[in-house]
Amino acid sequence: MWKMLIADDEPKIRRGLKSLINLLELKIEVVGEAEDGEIALEMVKQHLPQILLVDICMPFINGLELIEEVQKINSKCLVIIVTGYDEFSYAQQAIKLGVFDYLLKPIVKDQLQTVLKKAIAQLELQFSNEKYSEWTNDQLKKNLPFLREQFLDDMMNGIVSEQDIIEQMEFLQISLTEGQLGVLVVKPLGKSTQQPFELDWDQQLLLFAIQNVIVDILMSWQPSLTFRDRKDHIVFIIPNKSWVDWVDLPRLIMGTVEEVLKMKLLVEAKETNGGLAGISTIYKELVKRIENQPNNSPLVTLAKRYIDTHFQKVDLSLQEVADAIGISPTYLSKLLRQDMGASFIDYLSQFRVQHAVKLLNDPTVKIYEVAEKVGYNGQHYFSTVFKKVLGISPMEYRKGGKG
Repeated sequence: MWKMLIADDEPKIRRGLKSLINLLELKIEVVGEAEDGEIALEMVKQHLPQILLVDICMPFINGLELIEEVQKINSKCLVIIVTGYDEFSYAQQAIKLGVFDYLLKPIVKDQLQTVLKKAIAQLELQFSNEKYSEWTNDQLKKNLPFLREQFLDDMMNGIVSEQDIIEQMEFLQISLTEGQLGVLVVKPLGKSTQQPFELDWDQQLLLFAIQNVIVDILMSWQPSLTFRDRKDHIVFIIPNKSWVDWVDLPRLIMGTVEEVLKMKLLVEAKETNGGLAGISTIYKELVKRIENQPNNSPLVTLAKRYIDTHFQKVDLSLQEVADAIGISPTYLSKLLRQDMGASFIDYLSQFRVQHAVKLLNDPTVKIYEVAEKVGYNGQHYFSTVFKKVLGISPMEYRKGGKG
């Protein structure tokens, strides 16, 4: 039943309207009658009727003022004004306020029936639209994670246009800060040799667990986005707030996942100044790096991941890396030379210098601090290694030799 309120200062008209409505046997219940505008307003607040029959000329608050107040309370309430020929100018003002229809006095049964049937049809249409809107919103909420992943995967692979990116991000409630962004691509490598017992990981469960661990690590890097691409890489798009923290982030992720889940990871990361426009190119570059990793033997890949994770240790040695992956240092040294054409020290030095370069781009970090952060306990030895790898000293690089 649809609720109706009748507001008119003449008792005879109120009774006549109510009697006619009962005779019409429509799906309408008269929940109240008001003799002036103030009483009518209180009844609207109390009953929230869907239909309001209101006389324009009433004491205290006239019909036009009442309509304005009702629209503030319930804009969906259908207002039908009751007026005489001598009040038609007021009726025109009411129409400008968005009333549904009007009835001329004296009101006859057929006229009232036509207007009320039209009102009921309008209410049923509104109800149907609201239910459909609720259903579509519910479906959207249920499927939002999948839709986001599909969109982000398409965006990273260059399938979505720049205009569509903006529109779909708004529709899918995706937000990212403007400015410098970073991309992380993560791929599970295998079980850690430190694992005391066997875990039979389902692939999807494993990816879910790794993703959740990394999301916790990135809590301070908000707002960030994460999704799994079509090749089951776990991808993160995050704001790059600090050069120093960014350099440490892959190492932190690999170390934490290995500690918590006893799983080795491949993590490739790169930052961009191009905002959303540049991340697709970087994503493809990082995926290519990861896909090229299998060219190394699994043992070399594990060794590289261990070095990449622990490169900041001043006393990191070939023996420690070999022990971590369960082979002899002599065999590991042979594998490194076969697969990478470099010794353990060569690879470690190049990796440390690579990270030092990123830190040197931040002028607030002193050179001796850079040395300590990449695993050297003395600035002089660090400078010697840096120059051997790049051909210039850290000071020359910072002063512009990088050009």
